[in-house]
Amino acid sequence: MENFFYIGSQLDEVKIKDLLLSRYGTFNLELELMDFCEIVMLAIEEKKRAEKREEWLALLPLMVTAGKYKSFEEYYDLASGKGIDLRSAEDIMADIDAAHERAKKDGT
Repeated sequence: MENFFYIGSQLDEVKIKDLLLSRYGTFNLELELMDFCEIVMLAIEEKKRAEKREEWLALLPLMVTAGKYKSFEEYYDLASGKGIDLRSAEDIMADIDAAHERAKKDGT
């Protein structure tokens, strides 16, 4: 159900139709609501991947020249925020403080 609210907050009806038409050439409004939401989510994700692939291709010569090559999957994960810690700042700082205390006890 959260996909439904995410889609509703991201796109209006005209943008959804445009996205589906550009990706699939047609769309069927007789789908079940959840199936429709999954198709729209897939279309959104694939559009983002295509845009990030274009960025990666544009940056590829610079990455290779600088010796900082990243595969597309590595670049996409980094650019899309995969692996970002979504905990509160207080929780993260508490973990950092605990790690510092452990390091002091270990003498490192």
